[in-house]
Amino acid sequence: MYKVETPHFTDASEEAMCIVAYLQDETALKLTYVIGNCRVAPIRHTTIPKLELQAAVYGVRLKRQILREHDVKIDKVYHWTDLSTVLHWLQSAHKKQQVFVANRAAEILESSSMDKWRHVKGIENPVDIGTRGMSIESLTGSVWLNGPVWLHTDEEKWPKPCFQANKVEAEQATSTVAAETKLHQTFDWDRYSSFNSISNFFAYCMRFKTQQMGPLKAAEIHGAEQILLRFVQAESFPNASKSITNSKEISKTLNIAKLSPFIEEDRTIRVKGRLKHSNLDYNAKHPILLTAKHPVVQLLLERAHRDNLHEGTEYVRNMLQQEYWIIGLRNALRKLKSKCIKCRRRNANPIQPPMADLLRERLDEHVFPFTHTGVNYFGPIEVKFLRHEVLSTTTCLVEQNLTARPLTAVSDDPEDLTALTPNHFLLGRESASAPFMPSSERYHDLRKSFKTAQEYADMIWKRWTREYLPQWNQRSKWSKEHVRNLKEGELVWMVDESVRRCEYKMGRAIQVFKGRDDVVRSARVKMAHGEFNRPVVKLAPVFYDGVSENENRAGDVGATKEQKHEP
Repeated sequence: MYKVETPHFTDASEEAMCIVAYLQDETALKLTYVIGNCRVAPIRHTTIPKLELQAAVYGVRLKRQILREHDVKIDKVYHWTDLSTVLHWLQSAHKKQQVFVANRAAEILESSSMDKWRHVKGIENPVDIGTRGMSIESLTGSVWLNGPVWLHTDEEKWPKPCFQANKVEAEQATSTVAAETKLHQTFDWDRYSSFNSISNFFAYCMRFKTQQMGPLKAAEIHGAEQILLRFVQAESFPNASKSITNSKEISKTLNIAKLSPFIEEDRTIRVKGRLKHSNLDYNAKHPILLTAKHPVVQLLLERAHRDNLHEGTEYVRNMLQQEYWIIGLRNALRKLKSKCIKCRRRNANPIQPPMADLLRERLDEHVFPFTHTGVNYFGPIEVKFLRHEVLSTTTCLVEQNLTARPLTAVSDDPEDLTALTPNHFLLGRESASAPFMPSSERYHDLRKSFKTAQEYADMIWKRWTREYLPQWNQRSKWSKEHVRNLKEGELVWMVDESVRRCEYKMGRAIQVFKGRDDVVRSARVKMAHGEFNRPVVKLAPVFYDGVSENENRAGDVGATKEQKHEP
């Protein structure tokens, strides 16, 4: 009685995902081709580990189809993959993973177990030729139909299970699912806080060969930076590097095909572009290709931002383009500028809540002047070398001028009524020099005089209601209806027009005060030298979402998403 095994092999590339299955007599070791399947890779760029995992899913689905449709009893089933990351994902299926990985790992383990999965080298994987493509003529007698040579031997000579593969590789590949620029991260870049520190580290490592002593030289640092950037490129564009090296066409899914990249003699990837015959410097004509998603490039942008004295996005971008072509540069610089404390202080924008409704006391009719009063400034006023009589006279003249100022529009039509002034409410007439009544003969009848005065007062109040009040219906400033409220505990800068922006003092809002419209109007701020009450229009939050409206956005017209090739 013979036993039948069915080995399944899976593999994937940027162009295709392939699966092939065989039947094997365990006793005679005879291998027979059963079925092969190839699927085109998705148009949207997908990382190689994800494609390999998807190919494994197709492998278990093909196994179910064979078991369902084939009449031969199959005793054993083996699955082979040439990517150890897939095995680690299956081993860690019980842990928290990316949604894409978790869903596919669960489907695979529903139809198979870990002891049925094996690792095979890429050159020994029979479906590898399927992912690279081959002609019909060369298919006859190929390893695709006949299987690998080692599969015709005893199981002891098969490749050993690779469950102890590099753990770091799996962890880095897991992070690759979220960010394609971290395919095979070599270093723990998060340990470094600046681009200079990484460059110095590489420079000192290079000194082990020469055993030099003393401070680093400029040439050493420059050489270390070039090596560092090659590491970054290898992590950011691993497939592109292989395609350029092997003179293959770069896949359009890599988003860099339009840049025509090439590899320099020092193995640096540069942009070929169209400026070969220009008078620009070589670095400007063929800049180094990078992506803003890489952590080292983020540190490079921070250094450029500081070296250019926190200038605007477009200025720093233009300076960087003299040497680098960084994909997603503009958006990265905006994000960097929005997080920079110095730039926030320089572009501090106070909160501008909508103008509050007028108080009821300011809208009352038929009330005596100064029934409701309020001042925002009150002495003392220091006056020197003036006698009391002179000061009193000056104050009266100033008062007369102020109370004679028109409150409504002044018409040039002589038949129109005179404009309302504060004197109409204080004296009942336009000015102190004008008579109260047109004729003194009517004063002999007090009742008529009082009635006339009442009618005159009613006329003034009606004019006040019709002509003056409607002017206040419009908000002259702070007209935005939806403005975020200042919250307790927020860090703020105290806006002071008497000092420069870089000298604004920082404090924390410990208490906020809302108006009747539930909008925060003022806050109590704790400073280093005390606590103060300030209106929110004099407070600028330190942390806010987005980039300041004052940020230079030149050149953004027509820009699309971050996938754009233009930095």
